[in-house]
Amino acid sequence: MALFTSTQNLLHHTLLIAITSAQDEDKLVECIKALTVFVLQGLDAAAGAGELASRIILFCAMQRALASAHKFSFDYGHPVRLVDFLKALTGVEAKDLDLGITDADKKRDLLDNGMIFWNHFSLIKYSPSSKDLLKFMYRSMAAQCKQNQAGFDQIFTIYLKRESESADLEERNISFGGVQVKNRQSAIDLVKENYKWTDRFAKVKLLEENPYLVLFMDLHGIRPEDKDSNNTRTGISTLPSLDTISTRSSSERTDHRRASLVFHGFDHFHCLSQPVTDALKALIDTEPDFVKLNTTESGKLYSRTINPCLYSTE
Repeated sequence: MALFTSTQNLLHHTLLIAITSAQDEDKLVECIKALTVFVLQGLDAAAGAGELASRIILFCAMQRALASAHKFSFDYGHPVRLVDFLKALTGVEAKDLDLGITDADKKRDLLDNGMIFWNHFSLIKYSPSSKDLLKFMYRSMAAQCKQNQAGFDQIFTIYLKRESESADLEERNISFGGVQVKNRQSAIDLVKENYKWTDRFAKVKLLEENPYLVLFMDLHGIRPEDKDSNNTRTGISTLPSLDTISTRSSSERTDHRRASLVFHGFDHFHCLSQPVTDALKALIDTEPDFVKLNTTESGKLYSRTINPCLYSTE
């Protein structure tokens, strides 16, 4: 247990260095390579390589948004407009950004008034309410959800700072951004699984029916139509319409509040340079392999002894 705790602390520290090194590309790449070694050793805890990668992507976007808007250090943080964050993530101006939301007023509310404020992730083991999300913002944190939590892998607070409102932060203006990460080399049926990426399924309880954002990261970017054709469509899209959303037990009314962005592969994150992209691709393609970590014959023999069925003998 002590060894497990110390290795998890070391992994967390390495991730923290990677996060705060977002502006130093060489250091960031070295930290990602160090995280890759952790994954190879099977020490990546509950998050997994895909969720480690998604957190680094989000931090890079936040760092770029901060740098362009305020010139402030990421270590201490500063509120950032949601549109600046999304531009850093996609490279697309707000007026050209398709979020798949059918209610124009809700989209305008989200883009014109949305503010975010976080500089670190903390683990949560529950579905947050708007009161919890307000607390997250006060602590300048985003949430890393527990393993297999319904709906999302990460959640961050969005505050709708409307001009007519008072200067005090109010729970009724709270919304959220939910992040879902897929790190598998097979196509994902977005239509079939669409109902999962909603506030209802994730049990995120907002005080008001405010618009919210879903960021879906398909890190391998494999779509059904891509398998047998040279598809050249943009690598950023939106989730399917919720007009016909259904669960296994019941149908639900149309949801006009969900905005979404789907990223099909690493190459479409505007905030990532090519060296960082290459390092992250290596990270998510890594599988734990204790035998390969051992360079001596005695070490390899020991690894095969404690895990005799790792490789086929045929």
